[in-house]
Amino acid sequence: MRPPLIMHINYCQKGEAVRDVCRSAVARGFDGVEFPHAPVGGVPCAPEEYLDSIAREQKASGLRLVLFGVHVRFLFPDPAQRAAAIRETATFLQLAAERLDVVLCNTAASGPLLQPSATASDDLFRIYAEGYQRLGDVAAELGLRIAFEVHPGFPHDLPEPTMRLVELVDRPNVGVNLDYGNIVYMERAPSLEDSIRIVAGKLTYVHVKNSIGIPGGSRFQVGLPDGDINHRAYLRLLRQAGYAGPFGLEFPRGGDREWHARRDIRYLKSVLSDLSRE
Repeated sequence: MRPPLIMHINYCQKGEAVRDVCRSAVARGFDGVEFPHAPVGGVPCAPEEYLDSIAREQKASGLRLVLFGVHVRFLFPDPAQRAAAIRETATFLQLAAERLDVVLCNTAASGPLLQPSATASDDLFRIYAEGYQRLGDVAAELGLRIAFEVHPGFPHDLPEPTMRLVELVDRPNVGVNLDYGNIVYMERAPSLEDSIRIVAGKLTYVHVKNSIGIPGGSRFQVGLPDGDINHRAYLRLLRQAGYAGPFGLEFPRGGDREWHARRDIRYLKSVLSDLSRE
């Protein structure tokens, strides 16, 4: 059976209505959408209103799965501020679970204390972990899984520090979103093989995107088949590691988003079909 293919909201991040996002995803052949925890580019609204609109349009469109990207701004020096931010996010998770059959939340935290892994202190890792212990407990009661996205700028910017954080949190429903498309931006980027090996025991979600390295150390974002990352090799390694979870396709680039969504998912479905026959 093919794993679920999820459309990241950055394929539709120009203020499109929830209705259009859901219908676009279904029309392109996606199984679900990774929504942000608050509307992007549109009119601000209460969480209840936003979640009600997703529930309504999920049903109307036939969209099968709903995931959320939950950004938690709680990294403050003041413990009271941290606790308030965690409570606010916990409330969002509860409201979402009341309205939707949410399967997974991709996550990262921010705030004045934020540092990448190279400069993050033990105290920052402790604060980060304590916050997600609380959120992990709330999520477990609601039947949700949480995944730290491996992403530059955060303590979880490479596989090893991400696993350090996951082990500090020490909750069975808190794992890793392995995004090798982010890892290639790091100076100390491990190989595909090593990245998968390091996080394999807690691998919960996988983001896929691609880019090409250019002179000067920058990278140019391209479609899934076109960059430096060989996704056929990537997905083969993931299968060998026993990963059967969802793949979140991303679109961090300009141009015709509708066409790129259609092209990217067609490519990934073709690769998955080929690998299923090996």
